[in-house]
This record gives sequence, structure tokens and C-alpha cells, in this order.
Amino acid sequence: MREMLLAFGFNETQKSVLRRTLVPLKVMIKTVPPADYLQPAGRLAGDKTLPEGPVYDGPELEQPLLLLSGVTGPRMNQLLSALFKAGVSIAYKAVLTPTNRTWTIPQLYAEISEEHRQMHQL
Repeated sequence: MREMLLAFGFNETQKSVLRRTLVPLKVMIKTVPPADYLQPAGRLAGDKTLPEGPVYDGPELEQPLLLLSGVTGPRMNQLLSALFKAGVSIAYKAVLTPTNRTWTIPQLYAEISEEHRQMHQL
């Protein structure tokens, strides 16, 4: 699977910084509009064997979410380091897995949000 970063809930400035930082590293960046949030995450990453979902008409995500597809090991560290050096702070990040590839973006966001909440509890 081709390396791809899927961006959800990013504003135009954030999208511009993502592109400026990652395009030189030859990573495909796909900004996903809210209307596609009910598509399976794997389908958004290019797996057309997964069924299409309905159009989403709910609220935007509270925080931007970055989903990494086809990115592993040292390459993931390289990309995340480049984003950090560019001043891009993204609290909600996930890797596309066999488990979450069938989830919708609201499902994925809820899971990541809960994990984030648990990690930051005092």
C-alpha cells in the first residue's frame, strides 16, 4: 500500500504546512472532507473492496486527526519528526490497521479521543 497521510479537520493553514513539509518527502497527503467521514477508513486510504458509506452531515471533529496509511518503522519517525520541526502539533494520530480499517472516522476519532483522555489523566 502506498504511503499516505489522511488529514481530517485541518484548517487551510494547517493543510498548507502539511503539504509544504511532507510533499518533499514524497508522501501523498489526502485532506478528507467531512462529507466522507462515514466511509470506512481503509476505503479512504484506497481500499475499494470496502463498501461505500453514506454521506456524513454531522459536526466537524473537535480536534484535527491524522491517519497514517502504509507508513511504518523509521519512515513514520521521519515523517512525524518533520512535522514536529515544522511546528505542526497533532494530538490525535493513528495508524491504519486491520482492526480500524473498517471503522468510520467518527468511530476512529472516538477511540483516539478516549485513548488520549486516558493517557493524560492525572
